[in-house]
Amino acid sequence: MKYIKSMFAGATLALAAFTHTAQATEILCSDPSLNNVTISDSFVSSCLGSGVGNINGNPANDAFLLLDNSWTFVSKVDGSGNVGDFGLTYTQQDITGTTPKDSEGDFSFDASFWDTNDIGAIGFKFGTGNEPDEWFVFELNDQVTSGHWFFDNVLVPGFNKKGNGLSHINLYSREAIPVSEPGMLILMLLGLSGMALNRLKKKA
Repeated sequence: MKYIKSMFAGATLALAAFTHTAQATEILCSDPSLNNVTISDSFVSSCLGSGVGNINGNPANDAFLLLDNSWTFVSKVDGSGNVGDFGLTYTQQDITGTTPKDSEGDFSFDASFWDTNDIGAIGFKFGTGNEPDEWFVFELNDQVTSGHWFFDNVLVPGFNKKGNGLSHINLYSREAIPVSEPGMLILMLLGLSGMALNRLKKKA
């Protein structure tokens, strides 16, 4: 048992070291031939969806909520200078030298969001005159409360470029799917058994 414990501890340390040294990569939300948004995987884990239309927080016609109704709208903030629930806010600026103008900025909200929500997502709605894509939603990494976004403003064939500024951002949440304690124990025992068997094979 002591051998298995030390092996498990060693594997955990190796994984932590690898995670620490791994370089951050950009997660793309949308086809790069269309308008698209990227955010570092330091802040988000995946793109949950993108498309044409609006994400307004209303379950009846929010394009993201219609795509996946397991999520709940939490907060919205636009460029009026107001601050949304949980202190939701953002900045944006044009990137000079790009035609049409690309833009980038930051988003942030209060850490108290994580006191009452298991899983979070951040959504972006741009004014593009119905040019694809207009909205983008990313799943947040656990406990993340801020991040940097980049909007690639693409000249899509057949469309007349309009607007393209960030209209608003939304905060969404979803409950975690509970895993039973027996299930967790079985998964851990299977993992340890696999590591022990692998070690025995190497010795043989």
